[in-house]
Amino acid sequence: MPIRTFTLPSSETITVKWSFNWKNMTITHDGTVIGQIPNAKELKKGQTFPLSNGRALLVQLKQEGFNPVLEVLLDGQPVPGSGTHPLEQVKTAENVLWFIAGFNILLGLLTELAQLEFLSALGLGWGAVLIGAVYVLLGFLVKKKQSLGALYAAIGFLVLDMGLTVVHATETGANPISGLILKFIFLTKLFSGIKALKHIRSEELLLQEQVS
Repeated sequence: MPIRTFTLPSSETITVKWSFNWKNMTITHDGTVIGQIPNAKELKKGQTFPLSNGRALLVQLKQEGFNPVLEVLLDGQPVPGSGTHPLEQVKTAENVLWFIAGFNILLGLLTELAQLEFLSALGLGWGAVLIGAVYVLLGFLVKKKQSLGALYAAIGFLVLDMGLTVVHATETGANPISGLILKFIFLTKLFSGIKALKHIRSEELLLQEQVS
């Protein structure tokens, strides 16, 4: 049974747990059940639960491309750690870069060291290791520098990769659908990361203006 626990700025905790396919969701506040949502259909509509001091907690299932995201809002603002919180979206985009990097490096090394001709025919090898290293650099820039340029570059590489995948499939008669769907999901996460990072920077700029 999936379970997520979020800590509010006031140190209170919100715990959300559910069964397969988003069924029988239970929401608790500091260990006390405050509501239940029976299925994904109702969850997509969103449900609001009252908390103390007149606060309101909204729990809703959002769709980002092919990927469902659980949104948890307190008085209209994303709860830290929830799927639509800007810092969480930037972290997810960063993790996408680490995954792509690791995948390319692993397959590239496997192709070269084990002399796997069928992977070599797909264009894997030292070139894939180099591409993986580039994604490692982009992931580092996002993690340490919160670099928008790194995310834009990653999107450019992915779009190019998708184009090459289609060309290769056309030439060989292979079915590229599953790979393209996965890369499209990666793209949605990277675009969400860009949007979130812009929001974070605008909030920081506003705070600086208020201080000055």
